[in-house]
Amino acid sequence: MTRVNGPRSNAGIGRELIGISASTTAQTIANNTVTKVTFSTVDHQIGSINPAASELVVVLPGVYLITGGLIWDTAAGAGRRQTFAETYTGADPGVGAGNRVSTSEAYAGTVYGGQVVTKTLLLVAGSHVRLCAFQTTGANLNIANVFGPAYLTAVKVG
Repeated sequence: MTRVNGPRSNAGIGRELIGISASTTAQTIANNTVTKVTFSTVDHQIGSINPAASELVVVLPGVYLITGGLIWDTAAGAGRRQTFAETYTGADPGVGAGNRVSTSEAYAGTVYGGQVVTKTLLLVAGSHVRLCAFQTTGANLNIANVFGPAYLTAVKVG
């Protein structure tokens, strides 16, 4: 195993930051459809990011703090909004079919609704992490960029 920060036993801790954030373009989430949040801007990268797939890819095995967030656009009426992170290793099982590791759920209102997901996970090299969104407001709903872009990060903590 190649160590990132020298021969110490805690090599790579705090140094394996993998992060991406979205562009300023809003993304439409179709009603009643699990959708992967797409990212076009890489803010920080020490590990591996697959920007085309909008996924983080773990290079060093270990314990990671996964954090993701987004802001839903204003929508009236009933329905729920759900944001979740999911992981998979090997062949892609399809969006929404991976291992859901953290979920934030809220019911629609008339104001912008931010959702954050976070989880500490033991991940192997080659694990993929992505941020997904789901909503049932009865119509398409945008992820807004009024207060900042959607984001997804993974930091090696152990």
